[in-house]
Amino acid sequence: MTPELRDRLERAADESDPDAWSDLYHFFESARGSSDGLLDPDLVDAAAFGAAEGLFRAGVDSCQSKKAWLIQVLPGMLGRVRALLPDDPGQTRRARRSQP
Repeated sequence: MTPELRDRLERAADESDPDAWSDLYHFFESARGSSDGLLDPDLVDAAAFGAAEGLFRAGVDSCQSKKAWLIQVLPGMLGRVRALLPDDPGQTRRARRSQP
């Protein structure tokens, strides 16, 4: 582990430093596309999510922390909502019209 990465991890964990969490988030986000099979993609996804969560908690008032957290959370939420929707959107309208 590089000294820079160790420093960021320690500042994030010990001091809840928003800048350290932001650096970690961007580090893991960039590792998603450039790991070339060296890192487990699920592990990188989990690390990016954890860093986004840490950034959100450390810097709740910052727009950057909210954006990072939403980027991580929204795809999963949208998938769950989509599963609840009918395949045919017209089906819902027809069902409402047929109700007394």
